[in-house]
Amino acid sequence: MNEYTEIAEFYDEWSKGDPAAQECIDFYVDMCYNENDIVELGVGTGRIAIEIAKKGKKITGIDICQEMLDKFYEKSIIWNIQDKINIICSDVKNFKLNNKANLITFPFRSIGHLLSLDEKEVLLKNVYLQLSDGGQFVFDHYIFNKSWADQYNNISRLMYFYEYEGVYNYIWDTYNYNYKYQLMNCFVTIEKSNQKGVIFFKKIIPFKFSWIYPEQVENLIHKTGFKVIDVYGDFKGNPLTSSSDNQIWILQK
Repeated sequence: MNEYTEIAEFYDEWSKGDPAAQECIDFYVDMCYNENDIVELGVGTGRIAIEIAKKGKKITGIDICQEMLDKFYEKSIIWNIQDKINIICSDVKNFKLNNKANLITFPFRSIGHLLSLDEKEVLLKNVYLQLSDGGQFVFDHYIFNKSWADQYNNISRLMYFYEYEGVYNYIWDTYNYNYKYQLMNCFVTIEKSNQKGVIFFKKIIPFKFSWIYPEQVENLIHKTGFKVIDVYGDFKGNPLTSSSDNQIWILQK
């Protein structure tokens, strides 16, 4: 069972707790403005793809978790844009397209779900094969901050709170860092309480995540044949510097 099977139900609320969530959506919608033959890897519930399809663009969404894709399709029905989307349930490391894409994206740090540099290399090689000549691959990741990690290692943080029909919903994140292997053991905790503060539901969902440094990305780019068009340090298009919180790569075949 994919780890996101358990997260699908509340993924949209959980993701809102990330301070870069809306900026990330806006960035990728803008990236797709003048493009056709768009593919989004790790599309999940379609938070970004839906916004692109609402602009009249056709987009193929690829994800390994069927439950997340079901949420994506349900939302496409609500917005009446089913004709704009194509859904493929596949591992992003070995997906295949019937026609080469002009633009493939891998938004919202999702490359971190590939836990080794070898897996990330396999991904980039496959993306290269699925792109048309001159096509672009765009992905982002945060810049790992060890001081922040030391401060919050094994400490639960409230990511999002919302009230619905008298039920208080809390979503917590807890990270345990393995610095040697660039891995995080992540635990998402869902709690529901009544208006008196009595918790009547609790679920803890574990999954693993990795981080990657810019110099490691550069090495993978060299090994996989891409060339760098640009690299940003934030979703507003500012250059990557030593003080940047994010790394957004625009690569070309």
